[in-house]
Amino acid sequence: MLDLELIKQKYQDMLTDDLVRLSKKPKDLREEVIPILQTELNRRGKRDDAAALTRLLNETPELKYQGLSLIELREVVKERLEAGEAMDSIKIDFRLNGIDVFELLKDEVNFEEEVYSSITQMKQDGASAKEIDEHLEKNYQIEKADTGKIKADLIIKGKRNQTIGFILIVISCILILLIVFDNSIKGVKGSVILLISGISMYALGVKQAKE
Repeated sequence: MLDLELIKQKYQDMLTDDLVRLSKKPKDLREEVIPILQTELNRRGKRDDAAALTRLLNETPELKYQGLSLIELREVVKERLEAGEAMDSIKIDFRLNGIDVFELLKDEVNFEEEVYSSITQMKQDGASAKEIDEHLEKNYQIEKADTGKIKADLIIKGKRNQTIGFILIVISCILILLIVFDNSIKGVKGSVILLISGISMYALGVKQAKE
């Protein structure tokens, strides 16, 4: 109930033109907020738009988010959060429309890692910044305005991996030295595996942090 009250207050604070634009996209609205939007439209004398909202809903019985890409789904979530809607209600709405939020989040992580991996490989192959930007736009629909932040995030991630890798290398070397001085073979295998992991992570971090 509190969530609906917040939405009601949000609609009252919005400009009339923004409310009208919102009414043109009934598939982006939860069923229970539609009467609130119609009431506000009627209060402002936009009776035709309020009535049209009902007609549009009757003409679009399919699932709201059918066919939307991951990027588009993330944009829907962002817009609804900015409109004052609670995340829990968005999750419920997604679930009612056939979208598993946990799968969505997992896909988002996989998408991010795929993009990072793609940039890292292109850097390693000597691609220019322009070529990377064009690749991201063509293959991942990431606009040029957003590529700068993504590449900056990758550099931060790379430096973090370098630090973690360096720490693992130091720890594994200390363990190996202790084992050697102790004349023991116990723990050698684990220390070597740790050393290899540290070297691999550090090398990956170098590639990721490359300007």
